[in-house]
Amino acid sequence: MTVLLTLGDGRVLANPTREVIEAALRTCEGGPGSFAIIEDDTGQSADLFLQGTGGPDYFAVEYAEAVAEHGDEIEATHFRGRQEVMQETLAVMFESYALGDGTWKNMVAWEDTSTLPENHYDEAYYDEDGPDDATSDPWGRRSGCLGLLPILALAAALTLTLALGAF
Repeated sequence: MTVLLTLGDGRVLANPTREVIEAALRTCEGGPGSFAIIEDDTGQSADLFLQGTGGPDYFAVEYAEAVAEHGDEIEATHFRGRQEVMQETLAVMFESYALGDGTWKNMVAWEDTSTLPENHYDEAYYDEDGPDDATSDPWGRRSGCLGLLPILALAAALTLTLALGAF
C-alpha cells in the first residue's frame, strides 16, 4: 500500500514515517489553506482519506470511507470529529492510518456528515467567533484528558462522600 501525505503548501510525501508526519504537521500554521491529508494511493483501503485542518496546535479532523463503486465514481460516507485534536494526536492518527491498523478511528468521536446539506452550519459547535474553546464544553471540544478533569474530580469527590457516609 502506498500512502501519500499532502500538505496545504503543495508538498506530497510518500509513505511518511512518524517523524516525517510530526515535522510536516508543525508546518501547518493555521488559517486558510492549512491542512494535511493522508490517503491510500493504491485504492486498497476502504478509508479514502483522513484529513486535519487548522493548526498549529489543534486540528479539526474528517475522513471518508468508500461504501460503493459505480464505474469510475466512488460513493463515500463522510465523517468529522466531534472535537478538535491536538497536533500530537493527529500525528498518531496519521501514523495509524499509514500502518493500516484502523486504531485512529477510535481516537475521537465521529459524526456522519454525509446526510447533512452542503451549507450545514453546526451552531452547537461553532459560534460567530469560530469553534468553541475547551472551557465552554465540559467534555472538551479538544481531545485529551484535560477536558475530563473536572468531571473526574467530581466523580472522585462523590465516591469519597458516599464511602465515608456508609461507615
